[in-house]
Amino acid sequence: MMIVENSFRNLKYKQDGNYCVLASYAIACFPHTQERDIIKYFIDYNSHFNVPSKHSDAESKYLRHFSKECNNRAGYEILKDLHKNSEEPSFKKARSKFKLVKGKNYSSNDKASELEEWLIENDDGLALVFVNESNIEEIAKMHSIVVGCDRNGLFVYDVNIGNTSRPLINISDIGVIGDVFMVVKS
Repeated sequence: MMIVENSFRNLKYKQDGNYCVLASYAIACFPHTQERDIIKYFIDYNSHFNVPSKHSDAESKYLRHFSKECNNRAGYEILKDLHKNSEEPSFKKARSKFKLVKGKNYSSNDKASELEEWLIENDDGLALVFVNESNIEEIAKMHSIVVGCDRNGLFVYDVNIGNTSRPLINISDIGVIGDVFMVVKS
């Protein structure tokens, strides 16, 4: 648990657009890769798809391309493919540290408790969680967040807020959960 426990405290990334899927992935990577420059993931995404960009416009170029890609497949599926196959440095480094494992359908409360148990039982366990409908005022619907557990309990890192929020009593408090990908240490 030491990696997650100390990692998010000083990490501050707040999106200024709708970049939550890749930004949440980059946040989930941080405890394993120690990469603080979240924009590098956007640059590497763009490079993977041959979208010319530089540090200053990487997020907006990503969003245009990603929005088109999402017409054909789910955002988390695009991420999983990048994580598994991309030779770009950010994705390659992340892949060497952990696997992305698709979770089952956690939309019902009893299924959500299974995800919660997994987070509690697995040292350094993190999950990318797509929130279809939010019960928490600060968390938008149709939004990707990172959920984790450390010695203080469950927490959420939300790129709309730019830091972790506590307390999260249980996963089902979030609302209706869509896709979930668990970050499993290699």
